[in-house]
Order: sequence, then structure tokens, then C-alpha cells
Amino acid sequence: MDRYLKASILHFAAAAIIAVWGLLLLGCDNPKHLRQDGFDSIQKAFVSYPYMDGEICVHLPNLYVTVCGPERMEALRQGFNTSPGCPAFTTGNLIYVEGRMIDGKIAPNQAHLGHELLHQMSNKDSRIINPDELF
Repeated sequence: MDRYLKASILHFAAAAIIAVWGLLLLGCDNPKHLRQDGFDSIQKAFVSYPYMDGEICVHLPNLYVTVCGPERMEALRQGFNTSPGCPAFTTGNLIYVEGRMIDGKIAPNQAHLGHELLHQMSNKDSRIINPDELF
């Protein structure tokens, strides 16, 4: 192989490595993009189901939602004897969900909060699916 071809291959490889490294530094997989990708995937699966007819209203009086950090969630999980590492759970009229800080504001995990809300709704009305039966 002639030396110009070897040099070209080396330059191309170096440029590719630098380009990939640059993309990683720019944050192509930053949290907001990852969240949007997750929502897009959930929506794509959701719209694949048939439409429902009419409407349904489920009244959830005295429903309380507690958002807390991981250490507090761990203590609550042990107190309520839930699965280790579980990021959210519901008991009675209480929903506990782990939260994070985004731009200085508390943000509960929306997917887990929705899952637990479905548990509350399905407990009140059997026409609402148990979210554990979705998978």
C-alpha cells in the first residue's frame, strides 16, 4: 500500500474520532433529548391502540402525591415494604414518586407518576386498565 493511501486512511480515521468526540461533548444525548425520545416512543405505542368511544371521569378525592429525592424514597420503600429500587409506588390514596431538579425546579418522573396515577384510577374504576397489564 503506498504511503499516500496510508496517510489518507490515518487522516480519515483521526477526523472520524475527533468528530465523534465532538458530538459527545456537545451533548447529543442530553437529558432533554432523552426525555423527548422516551415520550415519542410512548406516544408511538399509544396511538397504535384503537380509539375509545365517549368519555370517562374518575373522581379521586383526597389523592396526595409526594415527590422526594432518592434517599427519602429508599426510606419510604423500606417503610412500606415495596420493591427495592422502585422509583414510585402507590398505597391507599398516596402516590410517592422520585423527583429531580431541572432548571432549579422540582420535576417528578412523569412516566412513573402516570403509571401510579393509572393504579389509582384502575382501583376506582375497573374500566381503566391496570398499568402492570400493559407490558
